[in-house]
Amino acid sequence: MNIPTRIGIFGSCSGLIWSLAPGLCGYYQAGLSLVLTVTVCAIITGILVSFALFKPLLKANRRITILLGVLALPFGAFCWGFLFFLCSSPSDNPFFGGLIFAFWSVANPLAIIFIPCAVLTTFLLRKWLLMPR
Repeated sequence: MNIPTRIGIFGSCSGLIWSLAPGLCGYYQAGLSLVLTVTVCAIITGILVSFALFKPLLKANRRITILLGVLALPFGAFCWGFLFFLCSSPSDNPFFGGLIFAFWSVANPLAIIFIPCAVLTTFLLRKWLLMPR
């Protein structure tokens, strides 16, 4: 399996898993269309973040991987917020929405859960990329 296929599969799966994070923040109470928007935005975000991380991860040691995992959280939250605002509130500024989500991904009490999960996801991506073909 080639690298882009691996990244697409991993990004889609991790995006689906990370789509549970907005549920922890209460977004799943609003109805099916919002759940679908959250899920689709999360899958796209997972693929984007995985593609953004794959080159540095191929050369990274353990410390760099941890740093990349910590940085991946606000980056992924920005991408997700941007896509979410773009899809659900076209009249609002998606860039500002992305910045809000990036800020709250690390300034939220749930960051104590999200940061280790982001680091774990980054380690799993690195392992997935370095597996023998």
